[in-house]
Amino acid sequence: MPKVTVVSSFYNEGWHVKDTLDSILSQTERDMAVVCVDDGSTDDTLACLNAYRDCRVRIVAQANQGLGAALKNGFADADSDYLAYHEAGDDYRADRLERQIARLEAEPDCGVVSCQSRSVGVDKSWTRETRPEATGAADTLLTHNPFPHSGTLYRKSAYDAVGGYRAFFRYRQDLDLLLRLSERHAFAVVPEILVTVLRHSESVSVKPAKRLLARRYREFAVYCASERRAGRSDPLESFGPGAALMRPRSRLMANEFAQEAMKASWRGDRDSARTFIAAAIDEAVTARGLAATIGTHVPMLPQMRAAYQSLRRRAV
Repeated sequence: MPKVTVVSSFYNEGWHVKDTLDSILSQTERDMAVVCVDDGSTDDTLACLNAYRDCRVRIVAQANQGLGAALKNGFADADSDYLAYHEAGDDYRADRLERQIARLEAEPDCGVVSCQSRSVGVDKSWTRETRPEATGAADTLLTHNPFPHSGTLYRKSAYDAVGGYRAFFRYRQDLDLLLRLSERHAFAVVPEILVTVLRHSESVSVKPAKRLLARRYREFAVYCASERRAGRSDPLESFGPGAALMRPRSRLMANEFAQEAMKASWRGDRDSARTFIAAAIDEAVTARGLAATIGTHVPMLPQMRAAYQSLRRRAV
Protein backbone atom coordinates (compact mmCIF):
# COMPACT_ATOMS: atom_id res chain seq x y z
CA MET A 1 0.00 0.00 0.00
CA PRO A 2 1.52 3.38 -0.99
CA LYS A 3 1.81 6.11 1.61
CA VAL A 4 0.24 8.80 -0.60
CA THR A 5 -1.91 8.90 -3.73
CA VAL A 6 -1.53 11.90 -6.04
CA VAL A 7 -4.23 12.59 -8.63
CA SER A 8 -3.79 14.93 -11.58
CA SER A 9 -6.56 15.72 -14.06
CA PHE A 10 -5.99 16.82 -17.66
CA TYR A 11 -8.29 18.32 -20.26
CA ASN A 12 -6.63 19.23 -23.58
CA GLU A 13 -3.31 19.82 -21.82
CA GLY A 14 -0.95 17.47 -23.60
CA TRP A 15 1.87 20.01 -23.39
CA HIS A 16 1.68 19.90 -19.56
CA VAL A 17 1.85 16.12 -19.17
CA LYS A 18 5.61 15.56 -18.97
CA ASP A 19 6.39 18.61 -16.79
CA THR A 20 3.50 17.76 -14.44
CA LEU A 21 4.49 14.12 -13.99
CA ASP A 22 8.16 14.97 -13.69
CA SER A 23 7.28 17.38 -10.88
CA ILE A 24 5.23 14.77 -9.04
CA LEU A 25 7.67 11.89 -9.47
CA SER A 26 10.72 13.91 -8.47
CA GLN A 27 9.39 14.17 -4.92
CA THR A 28 11.66 13.05 -2.10
CA GLU A 29 8.71 10.98 -0.85
CA ARG A 30 9.00 7.97 -3.15
CA ASP A 31 6.25 5.77 -1.70
CA MET A 32 3.40 7.02 -3.87
CA ALA A 33 0.79 6.07 -6.44
CA VAL A 34 -0.05 8.55 -9.20
CA VAL A 35 -3.43 8.57 -10.95
CA CYS A 36 -3.77 10.66 -14.12
CA VAL A 37 -7.35 11.31 -15.25
CA ASP A 38 -7.95 12.32 -18.85
CA ASP A 39 -11.24 14.22 -18.70
CA GLY A 40 -12.38 13.62 -22.28
CA SER A 41 -9.55 15.49 -24.00
CA THR A 42 -9.79 16.00 -27.77
CA ASP A 43 -6.09 16.70 -28.32
CA ASP A 44 -3.07 14.42 -27.75
CA THR A 45 -3.32 14.44 -23.94
CA LEU A 46 -4.26 10.77 -23.60
CA ALA A 47 -1.50 9.73 -26.00
CA CYS A 48 1.04 11.76 -24.00
CA LEU A 49 -0.13 10.13 -20.77
CA ASN A 50 0.10 6.63 -22.23
CA ALA A 51 3.59 7.38 -23.52
CA TYR A 52 4.90 8.26 -20.04
CA ARG A 53 6.77 5.36 -18.49
CA ASP A 54 6.70 4.86 -14.72
CA CYS A 55 5.26 1.89 -12.84
CA ARG A 56 3.69 4.19 -10.24
CA VAL A 57 1.49 5.96 -12.82
CA ARG A 58 -2.02 4.72 -13.66
CA ILE A 59 -4.16 6.31 -16.40
CA VAL A 60 -7.94 6.75 -16.13
CA ALA A 61 -9.85 7.96 -19.21
CA GLN A 62 -13.40 9.30 -18.89
CA ALA A 63 -15.89 11.33 -20.91
CA ASN A 64 -15.67 15.04 -20.11
CA GLN A 65 -17.40 15.55 -16.75
CA GLY A 66 -15.45 18.36 -15.11
CA LEU A 67 -12.79 18.47 -12.44
CA GLY A 68 -15.02 17.48 -9.53
CA ALA A 69 -15.99 14.19 -11.18
CA ALA A 70 -12.41 13.60 -12.39
CA LEU A 71 -11.03 13.92 -8.87
CA LYS A 72 -13.79 11.81 -7.36
CA ASN A 73 -13.05 9.06 -9.87
CA GLY A 74 -9.30 9.44 -9.49
CA PHE A 75 -9.38 8.96 -5.73
CA ALA A 76 -12.12 6.30 -5.76
CA ASP A 77 -9.76 3.32 -5.45
CA ALA A 78 -6.98 4.97 -3.43
CA ASP A 79 -5.71 2.75 -0.60
CA SER A 80 -3.07 5.10 0.80
CA ASP A 81 -3.00 7.02 4.09
CA TYR A 82 -2.82 10.43 2.39
CA LEU A 83 -4.28 12.08 -0.72
CA ALA A 84 -3.05 15.01 -2.80
CA TYR A 85 -4.15 16.78 -5.98
CA HIS A 86 -1.70 18.19 -8.51
CA GLU A 87 -3.08 20.61 -11.09
CA ALA A 88 -1.61 20.21 -14.57
CA GLY A 89 1.20 22.71 -15.08
CA ASP A 90 1.84 23.41 -11.40
CA ASP A 91 5.22 22.71 -9.81
CA TYR A 92 5.90 21.07 -6.44
CA ARG A 93 8.95 21.80 -4.36
CA ALA A 94 10.82 18.50 -4.17
CA ASP A 95 10.08 17.94 -0.48
CA ARG A 96 6.47 19.12 -0.53
CA LEU A 97 4.83 15.74 0.15
CA GLU A 98 7.50 14.65 2.63
CA ARG A 99 7.09 17.83 4.69
CA GLN A 100 3.30 17.69 4.72
CA ILE A 101 3.09 13.99 5.53
CA ALA A 102 5.47 14.52 8.45
CA ARG A 103 3.21 17.32 9.72
CA LEU A 104 0.09 15.13 9.66
CA GLU A 105 1.94 12.25 11.29
CA ALA A 106 3.06 14.60 14.07
CA GLU A 107 -0.47 16.03 14.54
CA PRO A 108 -2.98 13.16 14.49
CA ASP A 109 -5.92 15.50 15.17
CA CYS A 110 -5.32 17.33 11.88
CA GLY A 111 -7.17 16.17 8.80
CA VAL A 112 -5.71 18.67 6.34
CA VAL A 113 -2.30 20.28 5.85
CA SER A 114 -1.65 23.05 3.35
CA CYS A 115 1.24 25.42 2.63
CA GLN A 116 2.17 28.81 1.29
CA SER A 117 2.11 29.16 -2.49
CA ARG A 118 3.35 31.29 -5.36
CA SER A 119 1.17 32.05 -8.40
CA VAL A 120 2.94 32.84 -11.67
CA GLY A 121 1.57 34.22 -14.94
CA VAL A 122 2.15 31.99 -17.95
CA ASP A 123 4.49 34.63 -19.45
CA LYS A 124 6.31 34.98 -16.10
CA SER A 125 5.43 38.71 -16.11
CA TRP A 126 3.97 38.64 -12.59
CA THR A 127 4.02 36.60 -9.39
CA ARG A 128 1.89 36.62 -6.25
CA GLU A 129 2.44 34.83 -2.96
CA THR A 130 -0.29 33.51 -0.66
CA ARG A 131 0.35 32.79 3.02
CA PRO A 132 -2.67 31.09 4.63
CA GLU A 133 -3.18 30.60 8.35
CA ALA A 134 -4.60 27.39 9.80
CA THR A 135 -6.28 29.14 12.74
CA GLY A 136 -9.92 29.93 12.04
CA ALA A 137 -9.95 28.05 8.73
CA ALA A 138 -13.66 27.19 9.05
CA ASP A 139 -14.62 30.88 9.19
CA THR A 140 -12.01 32.04 6.67
CA LEU A 141 -13.36 29.68 4.02
CA LEU A 142 -16.77 31.34 4.19
CA THR A 143 -15.28 34.52 2.71
CA HIS A 144 -12.27 33.31 0.68
CA ASN A 145 -10.09 30.26 0.13
CA PRO A 146 -6.38 30.94 0.74
CA PHE A 147 -5.38 27.26 0.62
CA PRO A 148 -3.83 26.28 -2.75
CA HIS A 149 -5.59 23.29 -4.25
CA SER A 150 -2.30 21.88 -5.56
CA GLY A 151 -0.65 22.49 -2.20
CA THR A 152 -3.10 20.74 0.13
CA LEU A 153 -2.79 17.21 1.51
CA TYR A 154 -5.72 15.28 3.00
CA ARG A 155 -5.71 12.47 5.52
CA LYS A 156 -7.65 9.74 3.70
CA SER A 157 -9.75 8.83 6.72
CA ALA A 158 -10.87 12.48 6.98
CA TYR A 159 -11.54 12.66 3.23
CA ASP A 160 -13.66 9.50 3.34
CA ALA A 161 -15.58 10.66 6.41
CA VAL A 162 -16.96 13.72 4.62
CA GLY A 163 -17.62 11.95 1.32
CA GLY A 164 -14.70 13.33 -0.70
CA TYR A 165 -15.08 15.54 -3.76
CA ARG A 166 -18.59 16.02 -5.11
CA ALA A 167 -19.03 15.61 -8.87
CA PHE A 168 -21.60 18.45 -9.01
CA PHE A 169 -18.87 21.06 -8.52
CA ARG A 170 -17.26 21.74 -11.90
CA TYR A 171 -15.57 24.70 -10.22
CA ARG A 172 -14.60 25.37 -6.58
CA GLN A 173 -14.68 21.66 -5.79
CA ASP A 174 -11.73 22.22 -3.44
CA LEU A 175 -13.63 24.88 -1.48
CA ASP A 176 -16.65 22.60 -1.07
CA LEU A 177 -14.41 19.80 0.21
CA LEU A 178 -12.43 22.07 2.55
CA LEU A 179 -15.61 23.55 4.02
CA ARG A 180 -16.86 20.07 4.91
CA LEU A 181 -13.47 19.02 6.28
CA SER A 182 -13.19 22.20 8.38
CA GLU A 183 -16.42 21.30 10.18
CA ARG A 184 -14.85 18.10 11.57
CA HIS A 185 -11.07 18.42 11.49
CA ALA A 186 -8.26 20.80 12.40
CA PHE A 187 -6.08 22.30 9.67
CA ALA A 188 -2.31 22.77 9.64
CA VAL A 189 -0.06 24.86 7.37
CA VAL A 190 3.61 24.37 6.55
CA PRO A 191 4.86 28.00 6.60
CA GLU A 192 6.90 27.71 3.42
CA ILE A 193 6.21 28.00 -0.31
CA LEU A 194 5.90 24.37 -1.43
CA VAL A 195 4.00 24.82 -4.70
CA THR A 196 4.09 27.19 -7.65
CA VAL A 197 0.72 27.63 -9.36
CA LEU A 198 0.67 28.41 -13.08
CA ARG A 199 -2.03 30.88 -14.20
CA HIS A 200 -2.36 30.14 -17.92
CA SER A 201 -4.73 31.54 -20.54
CA GLU A 202 -7.46 28.98 -19.74
CA SER A 203 -7.31 29.47 -15.97
CA VAL A 204 -10.51 30.38 -14.15
CA SER A 205 -8.91 33.63 -12.98
CA VAL A 206 -8.21 34.65 -16.59
CA LYS A 207 -11.41 33.72 -18.46
CA PRO A 208 -14.37 36.04 -17.58
CA ALA A 209 -17.05 33.41 -18.27
CA LYS A 210 -15.22 30.87 -16.10
CA ARG A 211 -14.89 33.44 -13.29
CA LEU A 212 -18.63 34.02 -13.40
CA LEU A 213 -19.42 30.31 -13.16
CA ALA A 214 -16.78 29.76 -10.48
CA ARG A 215 -18.26 32.59 -8.38
CA ARG A 216 -21.68 30.98 -8.56
CA TYR A 217 -20.31 27.59 -7.54
CA ARG A 218 -18.45 29.26 -4.68
CA GLU A 219 -21.62 30.93 -3.41
CA PHE A 220 -23.47 27.61 -3.55
CA ALA A 221 -20.70 25.83 -1.62
CA VAL A 222 -20.93 28.52 1.09
CA TYR A 223 -24.74 28.24 1.13
CA CYS A 224 -24.47 24.47 1.69
CA ALA A 225 -21.98 25.05 4.50
CA SER A 226 -24.22 27.67 6.13
CA GLU A 227 -27.16 25.27 6.07
CA ARG A 228 -25.08 22.48 7.65
CA ARG A 229 -23.74 24.78 10.34
CA ALA A 230 -27.28 25.89 11.17
CA GLY A 231 -28.13 22.25 11.91
CA ARG A 232 -30.04 21.69 8.68
CA SER A 233 -29.35 19.08 6.03
CA ASP A 234 -26.95 19.74 3.18
CA PRO A 235 -29.08 21.06 0.27
CA LEU A 236 -27.09 19.20 -2.38
CA GLU A 237 -27.45 15.92 -0.49
CA SER A 238 -31.18 16.48 0.12
CA PHE A 239 -32.33 17.90 -3.20
CA GLY A 240 -29.61 17.11 -5.73
CA PRO A 241 -28.34 19.61 -8.32
CA GLY A 242 -31.66 21.48 -8.26
CA ALA A 243 -30.66 22.79 -4.84
CA ALA A 244 -28.52 25.37 -6.63
CA LEU A 245 -31.78 27.16 -7.51
CA MET A 246 -32.61 27.48 -3.80
CA ARG A 247 -29.57 29.61 -2.97
CA PRO A 248 -30.53 33.08 -1.66
CA ARG A 249 -29.63 35.93 -4.03
CA SER A 250 -26.61 38.00 -3.05
CA ARG A 251 -26.22 41.79 -3.31
CA LEU A 252 -22.50 41.34 -2.72
CA MET A 253 -22.22 39.05 -5.72
CA ALA A 254 -24.39 41.42 -7.78
CA ASN A 255 -21.90 44.21 -7.12
CA GLU A 256 -18.94 41.94 -7.92
CA PHE A 257 -20.51 41.01 -11.26
CA ALA A 258 -21.26 44.68 -11.98
CA GLN A 259 -17.61 45.52 -11.32
CA GLU A 260 -16.54 42.78 -13.73
CA ALA A 261 -18.96 44.22 -16.31
CA MET A 262 -17.38 47.66 -16.01
CA LYS A 263 -13.88 46.18 -16.42
CA ALA A 264 -14.94 44.22 -19.50
CA SER A 265 -16.66 47.28 -20.97
CA TRP A 266 -13.57 49.40 -20.45
CA ARG A 267 -11.50 46.75 -22.26
CA GLY A 268 -13.97 46.93 -25.14
CA ASP A 269 -15.28 43.39 -24.49
CA ARG A 270 -19.00 44.18 -24.77
CA ASP A 271 -20.11 40.52 -24.91
CA SER A 272 -18.48 39.73 -21.55
CA ALA A 273 -19.83 42.99 -20.12
CA ARG A 274 -23.40 42.07 -21.07
CA THR A 275 -22.96 38.58 -19.62
CA PHE A 276 -21.81 40.00 -16.28
CA ILE A 277 -24.60 42.60 -16.25
CA ALA A 278 -27.21 39.88 -16.77
CA ALA A 279 -25.66 37.89 -13.92
CA ALA A 280 -25.60 40.98 -11.68
CA ILE A 281 -29.27 41.77 -12.28
CA ASP A 282 -30.17 38.12 -11.69
CA GLU A 283 -28.69 38.46 -8.19
CA ALA A 284 -30.07 41.88 -7.22
CA VAL A 285 -30.73 45.35 -8.61
CA THR A 286 -28.04 47.61 -7.19
CA ALA A 287 -26.74 51.10 -7.91
CA ARG A 288 -23.47 49.62 -9.14
CA GLY A 289 -25.34 47.28 -11.46
CA LEU A 290 -27.33 50.16 -12.93
CA ALA A 291 -24.13 52.16 -13.40
CA ALA A 292 -22.53 49.21 -15.18
CA THR A 293 -25.56 48.85 -17.43
CA ILE A 294 -25.45 52.50 -18.41
CA GLY A 295 -21.68 52.50 -18.80
CA THR A 296 -21.70 49.49 -21.08
CA HIS A 297 -24.15 51.15 -23.44
CA VAL A 298 -22.57 54.62 -23.56
CA PRO A 299 -21.72 55.12 -27.27
CA MET A 300 -18.56 57.12 -26.53
CA LEU A 301 -16.98 54.58 -24.20
CA PRO A 302 -14.73 52.91 -26.84
CA GLN A 303 -13.49 56.32 -27.97
CA MET A 304 -12.86 57.35 -24.36
CA ARG A 305 -10.90 54.16 -23.81
CA ALA A 306 -8.83 54.71 -26.96
CA ALA A 307 -8.06 58.30 -25.91
CA TYR A 308 -7.03 57.13 -22.44
CA GLN A 309 -4.68 54.50 -23.86
CA SER A 310 -3.20 57.07 -26.25
CA LEU A 311 -2.46 59.39 -23.33
CA ARG A 312 -0.79 56.58 -21.42
CA ARG A 313 1.45 55.75 -24.37
CA ARG A 314 2.49 59.40 -24.66
CA ALA A 315 3.23 59.56 -20.94
CA VAL A 316 5.54 56.58 -21.26
